[in-house]
Amino acid sequence: MVRRKWLGLAVLVSLVVGLGGLSAWADTYTFTFGHAQPLTHPRHLSMLFFAQLVEEASQGRIQVELFGAAVLGNESDLMDQVKLGTIQGTRGGAFQKASNKYILITLPFLFANVDQALAVVRSDVGAGINAASLENGYYVPSDWPAVSDRSRTSLDLSRPRRTLQD
Repeated sequence: MVRRKWLGLAVLVSLVVGLGGLSAWADTYTFTFGHAQPLTHPRHLSMLFFAQLVEEASQGRIQVELFGAAVLGNESDLMDQVKLGTIQGTRGGAFQKASNKYILITLPFLFANVDQALAVVRSDVGAGINAASLENGYYVPSDWPAVSDRSRTSLDLSRPRRTLQD
């Protein structure tokens, strides 16, 4: 009987403390984001800008914690962490983890120009690929992941590629 009383009291205290903490938790939220690129890479710089926009738009209620330079793992690891809920976002090239269908659109030299690539990505084809990502537990909020760095840098077919600088 005494054990039951203490157990009930412990549950009540936990509930009160938990509810008190809940109101504080609801006031702010931390969005953890990771990527594998160096801190000087445009991807990291764009995410610093993203963090600034989110924090300003939410009036500080959403804080963005940004981890670059593969501090949290490689791109494949980061995709796994997103799926597990360990982090809330990543930006990288392991799209096939979200859906194998991304591989089709990331083929190099598939599109003649960026407009053609975006037209395909923004069509029913792109919607189908994004839907497949949702089925695998990933939400892709942008159409750019489907047009990979390989595709974008390969799009200008007006001149030959002979050196790394090209």
